[in-house]
Amino acid sequence: MTDARVLRTRASLHRAIAALAAKAPVTEITVSQLAEDAGINRATFYKHFDSPSETLASFLQAELGPVRDRFSADFSSPDVDPVDAYRNCVQGVLDHVERFRDVYAMAIATPHDGVAQNLLCDFFTDTVHPFLESRSKVDPRVLELEPNTAARFFAHGIVGAIKSWVLNGDPDREYFVRTLVGCAPDWWLRPRTT
Repeated sequence: MTDARVLRTRASLHRAIAALAAKAPVTEITVSQLAEDAGINRATFYKHFDSPSETLASFLQAELGPVRDRFSADFSSPDVDPVDAYRNCVQGVLDHVERFRDVYAMAIATPHDGVAQNLLCDFFTDTVHPFLESRSKVDPRVLELEPNTAARFFAHGIVGAIKSWVLNGDPDREYFVRTLVGCAPDWWLRPRTT
């Protein structure tokens, strides 16, 4: 069981990094700023994280966890419609990106700040990989693909599309989701037959 003080401190750090990263690139946020905004000292900060970048990654991972859980639960059901499951996952990520749009816009606009983009790529890689492995065991079978490479390939494409969506200033969300579903390979979204 995790100590309540640890949970409170991490929650304070997460709130502080979300506010700071919406206003400045995470690479320019100092530990002193972050600790002060979280209401802690630097020594306490270093008991939890090594850098503001690590704090931001921890925050975004925690926020994305429920999206991954839902996608995994959807795909564990034998009668799931793959298109609906994929669409729901994308919608969940877009909800997250919209909630923290200023953080993502700042990160995307800062060429040397890869925290948010790398985190989204890792999220989609870790989410897509088990899906690809499960699709290789049911009909219709997916193409013979090396799962790690294929998962990272799809992840970077999806994140590139999300980056475009953020940079374009919030174009029609439903059209964007239809575009992402339309870009998915046909074999990926075919319903299972076994």
